[in-house]
Amino acid sequence: MRHWSLIVIMVVLLVACGAAPAPPPTPSASAVPAATSVATRTSLPAATPTPLPLATPLPTAPPTPALPSYDLVLRGGTLIDGTDAPPLADAAIAIRDGRIAAVGPASSIPFSPDTPVRDLPGTTFLPGFINAHAHTWTLADDELHGWVRAGVTTLRDLSGPRELLVTRRDTLASDPNMPRLFVAGPMVTVARGHPIPIYGLSDRVLTVNGVEHAAQIINGLLDDGVDLIKIAVSGRTDTAWPELLDEEIRAIADAAQDRKSTRLNSSH
Repeated sequence: MRHWSLIVIMVVLLVACGAAPAPPPTPSASAVPAATSVATRTSLPAATPTPLPLATPLPTAPPTPALPSYDLVLRGGTLIDGTDAPPLADAAIAIRDGRIAAVGPASSIPFSPDTPVRDLPGTTFLPGFINAHAHTWTLADDELHGWVRAGVTTLRDLSGPRELLVTRRDTLASDPNMPRLFVAGPMVTVARGHPIPIYGLSDRVLTVNGVEHAAQIINGLLDDGVDLIKIAVSGRTDTAWPELLDEEIRAIADAAQDRKSTRLNSSH
């Protein structure tokens, strides 16, 4: 009985062992396909790195322009500029190197912090006045300066000693505190004509005798540097004094005009 039992047990064991699937055969190294090698697998194309965008510089504000500097700014007055424009209240005048560099509403004239300022509310700004008929040869320099202090910046002197007036005009031209002079030198008249009956003969008078002489006198005055010519003539019915003839007046005017034309042409 024990033998049959043993046989049965062996049969059961054999059956059990036969039921298990056989393991797959281990392939030899030569049988492994080359395609299974990692090195020979189909590789994806290398990824191209995406360049980073360049940094866009932030916009910079333009440099603030420097404010202009002046020698002096006058502001707060009412400007009357002589151009028929209406008066401008709260105006400003900027001065540099003795000249007006800017003028207008005070709010429109910027200037540097170091610019001297004079606030002048209640005042009036005006151009310099011109005295068109003056006689300055007897005035001292202090008196001429008084004209400027009163707002008269130009004087037209209509008779006086030729050399004295021309020299003084040229001397004062370089002084900004003195008026500008335009000088005629001696008055041109005839013998016994105005102003001789009143003031007599002097270096402030030249007398004409004929047309040719009139032209000579005018050219001589202009050669000496006078700015204009003054002749003594009236309405011919209001005085008994002798006066220049029409022909002499024409010769004087022609000589002066010729010199003016020559001077203008030489300046171009």
